[in-house]
Parts: sequence; structure tokens; C-alpha cells
Amino acid sequence: MQPVAEQITVFIMLVILGLAIGLIYDFYRVLRRVHGLKKKGTNIGDAFFWLVVTVCTYIFLLKILWGEVRFYVFISMAIGFILYIKVGSPFIFRKLFYLYNFIIKMIKTTIRLVVIPFKILYNLIAIPVRFSAGVLNSALDAGAKTQKHLQGQVKKQVQTRVEKVKKRFKKPPQDPPSL
Repeated sequence: MQPVAEQITVFIMLVILGLAIGLIYDFYRVLRRVHGLKKKGTNIGDAFFWLVVTVCTYIFLLKILWGEVRFYVFISMAIGFILYIKVGSPFIFRKLFYLYNFIIKMIKTTIRLVVIPFKILYNLIAIPVRFSAGVLNSALDAGAKTQKHLQGQVKKQVQTRVEKVKKRFKKPPQDPPSL
């Protein structure tokens, strides 16, 4: 049997664990509110929340109480959780909400600041390349049109010459001049 002082210490530690579980729950509530989780997302989040809480509680009970589970364990954790929800949650939830939004904004700002030089570099390269590609494309289009026009002219000339040659051979042979 444990001495009373040790039991009181464990009781207080379990109340603190209940407070920590309340804090984790508030953080989960912030995530749900910010991201607007639907039913499926909430179900997955709930499962993850309980997985985290179960693992934390198991490790705590294993390290502090050597895996012994007694009735006062549940009572003290419930006292800590209810105390947190009633007293701390209204204040801390708002702070967590603003802190989470601040962190997200800072991450987005940092990403933008990191991306800006690459956008500038891209534009410095892309604008001349696009201009050159446009000029080259126009030149190739003009060249293609000229080539088609020339092919058409050559084809017409070849056809007219072939027609002339055909006409010559279609004429009846002339009698050789008499002597």
C-alpha cells in the first residue's frame, strides 16, 4: 500500500493529466472550427483524439502507477478535465484559436516571402522566352505560309510544263519533209 502523501501526489498528477486532456480537447475543437470538419472528418478526428488520450493515459499510468488502475484514477482525471472545461477552456480556447490562426498566417507569409524571389526569377526568364517564342512562332507561321505559297506556284508551273509536253506528244507525227 502506498503512503498517503504519495497517493495525494499521484492524485494531483492525475488531475493535471485531466487538465492536459482538456487542453488537447480544446486544441482539437480549434482544428474542427478552423477547418470546418464535416461528419467524416469529425469522426476521424474523434478517433485520433481518443487514440492520443488513450496512449497518454496508458503511458502515464504505466510510469507512475506501474499499470495499476484504481477508482480514484478516473475520479481525479475527471475532476481535472471538468475543472479545465469549466474554468480554463473559455479563456484558453479563444487564445488557442487566435494563436492557431496567427501561426497559419505566419506560415503563409513565410511561404510567400520564400516564393517571391522565385516568381521574380521566373518572370525575368519567362517574359523574354515567351516574347522570343511568339516572334519565332510568327516567323515560322509566315515561313510556312510562304512555303505553301511557293509550293503552290512551283506546282502550277510544273503542271503547265507537263501539260505543254503532253500536248507536244499528243500531236500526230508530221511527215518527214520530202526530198
